[in-house]
Amino acid sequence: MSLKNFIEEIESKYPDQVNCGLPARKIDEQIPEAVKPIYLFADGIDLPFGRIFPMCEAIEKSGRDPFNPGWFVFGFDNYFTFWLCKKNGSDSDLVFTYWDHESGNSIEDPEWSNLNDFLKDLLEDYEH
Repeated sequence: MSLKNFIEEIESKYPDQVNCGLPARKIDEQIPEAVKPIYLFADGIDLPFGRIFPMCEAIEKSGRDPFNPGWFVFGFDNYFTFWLCKKNGSDSDLVFTYWDHESGNSIEDPEWSNLNDFLKDLLEDYEH
């Protein structure tokens, strides 16, 4: 399923809780390949289970500790957890994870290789 179809499916279940920005006009070179589909679809997305940052906000946050230099932070669950993509990962690598900044733990190794699976698991956690 494409990202567009997945977001449309969420929107059909939660029509008042999904808001998509317009697609980015140009994808910044700092955006990891695995995250580019987000910004080609919409430059920022509000979801029932969190928020995908607009590209400029994601780039700014990714330049801060503890994300820089290895992680690109592209979203947040609206509570304590940031959504992360490993920079410089290949298509076959595990590149997505999340990190609870209140936990005191360091960022752990990625557990997902693609964006749709990562977002599907976040949605399932939200619904259960």
